[in-house]
Amino acid sequence: GTTTCNVASQQSETMDAQVVVEEFRSKGLEVDDAAANACVALCANLNLDPAELSEQWEVYTLNKGMVGEELNVDRLEMFRRTLKRKRRESKPLSFASLEDKLMDLPEIETPSKDQIKPEEEPKTPAPQGKETKAQMTPSPTLSSAEASAFKKRTQGGFVVASHVGCLVKHDRGEKKGAMQIEVMTAGTNLDESTMFFRDRLSDKVAYLETRINDFAERIAAAERLPKGIDDIHPVSRASQEEVLCVGRICCDSEGKLNDQSVMLEGSMRLSNGARVKLELSKLPAFSFFPGQCVAVRGRNPSGHCLVVEEVISSAPVPMSTTNVMEIKGSESAGQSFHMMIASGPYTTTEDLSFDPLDVLLKEAEERKPDLLLLVGPFVDSADPQLANGDIGMTFDTLYAEKCQAMIARYCNTVGKQSKVVLVPSTRDLTHFPVFPQPPMEKFQDLEDQVLCLTNPSTLKVHGCGLVIGCCSQDILKHLAAAEISRAGGHASQTDRMNRLCSSIAGQASYYPLFPAAKGCFFDASLGGALDMPTTPDILVLPSDLAPFAKVVSLHQNSSEQTGADQSSFVCINPNRLTKGKSGGTFASVFVEGLNQEVEGAPDSAQVSHEAAKRSKVEIIRI
Repeated sequence: GTTTCNVASQQSETMDAQVVVEEFRSKGLEVDDAAANACVALCANLNLDPAELSEQWEVYTLNKGMVGEELNVDRLEMFRRTLKRKRRESKPLSFASLEDKLMDLPEIETPSKDQIKPEEEPKTPAPQGKETKAQMTPSPTLSSAEASAFKKRTQGGFVVASHVGCLVKHDRGEKKGAMQIEVMTAGTNLDESTMFFRDRLSDKVAYLETRINDFAERIAAAERLPKGIDDIHPVSRASQEEVLCVGRICCDSEGKLNDQSVMLEGSMRLSNGARVKLELSKLPAFSFFPGQCVAVRGRNPSGHCLVVEEVISSAPVPMSTTNVMEIKGSESAGQSFHMMIASGPYTTTEDLSFDPLDVLLKEAEERKPDLLLLVGPFVDSADPQLANGDIGMTFDTLYAEKCQAMIARYCNTVGKQSKVVLVPSTRDLTHFPVFPQPPMEKFQDLEDQVLCLTNPSTLKVHGCGLVIGCCSQDILKHLAAAEISRAGGHASQTDRMNRLCSSIAGQASYYPLFPAAKGCFFDASLGGALDMPTTPDILVLPSDLAPFAKVVSLHQNSSEQTGADQSSFVCINPNRLTKGKSGGTFASVFVEGLNQEVEGAPDSAQVSHEAAKRSKVEIIRI
């Protein structure tokens, strides 16, 4: 009996180790036997399953700048200490895990043969499976629990990150007029009639071809090439002289990109779709990710290897300007602008009361923002309470009775001076999981006050001189996992988040990564909707990574660009409104009016927005 138990225990440990290895391997990490056994012990010690452990490790490495490094016992020990410290401080390391543990259930007593009546036959126990699990899982409550972790929070209102470009004070009194908001588009216009989920190989080819050629056009204009795009050299044509080539970064194999596997793929128009290996030894600094469009200067003596001497990875579309007459003619001319930003989930994993959303809307009633930007998910597919659908109603009904009802009540309270903008997420159970994403269903009777926009979206606020861009896809996390870099001496190159934000604007795309990350649901036939019509003054990128508000320069390779200038924008990661069972953060943004810039300027003049200099951003705990 003892020998049998020992063998069974060893088989269980081996099976657990194999599950751990497979889980980490699915994320591109190899785990040796020692590390696998340490992971099994860590799962048992912290009551985690392998999927939860791999998620925690992924976020830990992203925050520590250790993405792609070897998973060994020493690093796991540091990881264990960090997890234990975070648990003691009651601050979760990352976003909510995909599954919460089942509540403790009373033991079911099985009747003996003597207790069974003669006319009754013993019932065959139901097979173990999804149906049984669904019956055992307690239904989530729609009302808030009195002892919930969210209600016990103690740091509400605490500012965790900020940017102060000015000391603007928002006037909460009566406004001269509501801010006029215009939706800007650059390529594909998504609406309710948009067809999707028909992505073909030809669509992917056309999408990549367009991206490379558009980037080449902007490079040719910036470099003032005499013949324009025709002066760009094919990537695989041999040349002893220094040449300029344009293409996209790709990997020479199926694995993760590294400095020895970087290749440049040209477009059909410029290079017949050829690829060439890049030799990067002469570069003091670089930052690459798959799908990134770059211009490369170097020599290609054999036609098979391009020795790189310079890389131009940023060719943004121009930042927006505003005509003086437009500002003077606006009802809201000279007024300061206040915006609040939050990203879902909007309820905790303890219940479906949506208390955090209610608290946020009450805070908005106090602050009276001109614009309340709410980014999905609203009914989150990652919420373990919704995993089996046993909530007593449909997901659409839950969204209507909770989210829509609360937002409608807020709109009726504050009046039409305050606008609400909703941007969906691919994690929304009430919307199509395709990216780019069409807008959500409009609010009846509130269409003038509640704007349902696409994901991603670009907005222009008239009278204030402000362009806002927003994308709910976690592009920062995806880029952080895919990027390889060699940091130079300039601060903008060593600040990783700053570098990633600049890369997004420099590519003039809300999602420049290709192939897209797992779970992105990217549809190349709609890829034109990812293009930026103009570089936003404020770029909102909700992410599971640590919240921040940063001034980002479009000139990352120039040491002359410091602080806020005419080619700088503000990038904001408000993080999530909830994290598992506890509350998260939201952002509050103030922007001064363009009074000084307009004063004395001729009516025909164009005024630069320079939002970084006239804005104040705070990331606040709910």
